[in-house]
Amino acid sequence: MPIILGLASLILLAVLFGPQWWVRRVLAHHGAERPDLPGTGGELARHLLDEAGLRVLAPVVFILVKAPILLVLQVVAGLALLAMRIVVHVVTLPVEFDASFEKALPVLEHGRYLSKSDMPAAHSVLRAAAWTYVAAALATLLDVARWFRVLKF
Repeated sequence: MPIILGLASLILLAVLFGPQWWVRRVLAHHGAERPDLPGTGGELARHLLDEAGLRVLAPVVFILVKAPILLVLQVVAGLALLAMRIVVHVVTLPVEFDASFEKALPVLEHGRYLSKSDMPAAHSVLRAAAWTYVAAALATLLDVARWFRVLKF
């Protein structure tokens, strides 16, 4: 039984932290500055946002109030936020994979932002980054399970 628990723990750690390690490795491999590509990644992102017509975006700011009288409300709000995280992951996982492989790669290729020889590297980077979303979704499920255990549901 300890061997099975040890293997399960190793698999869980690999699933949770493997994608982050993978992204770092892939970005380190393909992250060298390229004098043949004009501009920075930020400038490319701004260019792509401008072409898509996404010019004014502002972050939403949340203010948390800490008061003893609001403890129950905070617990309910916290559970609702955890549930929303799960829903967001369920919705965004397919969107992320579609955005990376069905949208971003064709834009990079057809817009001639990258050469044919650079496309396998771009595919590798996007695949590694997409798997970080899978790891984040699994980490969220573990977080929810932990809170259910703490709150004794």
